[in-house]
Amino acid sequence: MGWLILIVILWFLSTVYESVNNSTKEQIEQKKKDKPKAPLPSTQTGSERRSSVVSSKDDTPIKHTESDNNKQPARSSEVDTPQAIAPPPTNPPRKKEPPVIKVSGEGSKRVYESALVSTLRSYGVDYLWHMTHVDNVLSITQKGLVSHERAVPIKRVDISDPDVQRLRGGMDPIYNRKIKAYSPTYIKIRNPMLYRLKNDSESLCLIEIALDALDYHDVIFTDGNAASRETKFYSNPNDLKYLPWDVLNSEYWSDFIDGKRKRCAEILVYPSIGARHITRIHCNSQNTLNSLYRMGVDKAVYSPRLFFG
Repeated sequence: MGWLILIVILWFLSTVYESVNNSTKEQIEQKKKDKPKAPLPSTQTGSERRSSVVSSKDDTPIKHTESDNNKQPARSSEVDTPQAIAPPPTNPPRKKEPPVIKVSGEGSKRVYESALVSTLRSYGVDYLWHMTHVDNVLSITQKGLVSHERAVPIKRVDISDPDVQRLRGGMDPIYNRKIKAYSPTYIKIRNPMLYRLKNDSESLCLIEIALDALDYHDVIFTDGNAASRETKFYSNPNDLKYLPWDVLNSEYWSDFIDGKRKRCAEILVYPSIGARHITRIHCNSQNTLNSLYRMGVDKAVYSPRLFFG
């Protein structure tokens, strides 16, 4: 009886083993059937493969993180067709340079000059000039030099020729303003107008003006008296070369053709010249000098060499 039970147990174990073995084989065969076939060699280029991969991906935009930006670039072996990167230009385009200004030093102080002022100095011009009646000096030292139009309401003494002033009512060709709307200055003070007033020189004062009065203003310069039809007007510092420097630098203007007009070359400043730009006031008489001192004008000096007669 015991042997019969042992045989039944062995038969049962044998049956279970075969069942498990057959199940395992079926799973292996099924896995072999489900395994994908190896792809055929592709004839696509690297760029085509990359584009196909990109198109198969989800259209959702990828958010780049700071760690992505810090990743090292791929090695050349990892890229099928590396793209050439154009090197940066060796000579990048330069920005437009600002107008040239001259920098000079006075001790520890730096002085900046505009192109117009610097060019005038290169022609030997260190000051501008204006002539006026002594009775106008105190007002000029307080309020500055103004145009003829603005001087009339102030009731300043007018020493100009009325006929010439009518001609100065014309318009300038650059800014289209009346010439008499500018504050007039001369490049050379020993000119035909001063000579015409030589008999009244004791009542005249010559106002010396620093060149920095030209900064931050509309400025026109001429090759002669601004009231003359033959006179040309300029505003570009490079055009200073067209001025009659031979006439301006000579002792007498009568030796030149049209010298009387040319000697009165002007620099016109719109609309006014501040009193701070007045450096000195020259007189031809001690009485005039003393009179200015009594008025409180401390910049007055006695300079007979600048006058005629």
